[in-house]
Amino acid sequence: MLKRSLIFHRWGSVAGKPDFIPTDVATALAAAISADSEFAILDSGDAVTAVEVVDVGLGTSPTNLRLFALRGADDRPFKWDSQGSVSPISLRDSEYPADVSHVSIWPDGTCAHDYAKNVPRISRLSSFLRRKLNSHVKFDALYREDTREKLKAMEGQLRSVEVAMTRRGGEASSGGVFGTLIPENFGDKAPSIRFTLGMGRYGPRDRYLDGETEEQVFSLAEQGRRFR
Repeated sequence: MLKRSLIFHRWGSVAGKPDFIPTDVATALAAAISADSEFAILDSGDAVTAVEVVDVGLGTSPTNLRLFALRGADDRPFKWDSQGSVSPISLRDSEYPADVSHVSIWPDGTCAHDYAKNVPRISRLSSFLRRKLNSHVKFDALYREDTREKLKAMEGQLRSVEVAMTRRGGEASSGGVFGTLIPENFGDKAPSIRFTLGMGRYGPRDRYLDGETEEQVFSLAEQGRRFR
């Protein structure tokens, strides 16, 4: 069985472009594919991508898509067996070898994408929508796989770190990570915040973040790992 991981992203509209509304985009895409099945395929020269609409979505339910990385006619694989037999894989003109991933886009700005070896990255979805429908969307990973490992390798020698956090509704304004890293007077007026903690660019190079702050940074990385 193919091992997959579920990666969460934050999606958003692109500045200067019309707002990205998942249900509207999925509706337009489904209609275009219904009128011409080839509309589902984008051949950019370097890669061939296809998208299918599974569920348009409604209200609080997600818009569900299937995202395919296809191999074009000039990039078809061969089949091989242990007896040394090698031959092209036989396919009809309308068929492609494909790697598939699944994307769920919630209206609240959250997106889930299943990740595995060789599957198309979610950036190919944004490229497809831009070129096929002139619809613009950006995806930012909420957690990067190697964040915690990279931090641990620098334990005791962190000079600066950039942190972005969102306080969930009802979460206490003091104590824990928020109480340590976010000034108390921000309160509910700033439920989302991005900032950089650091010792300064021009200070002594042997000065590092104190142990308590570093511990809270590691705690944030660990929380991200649990929600991955």
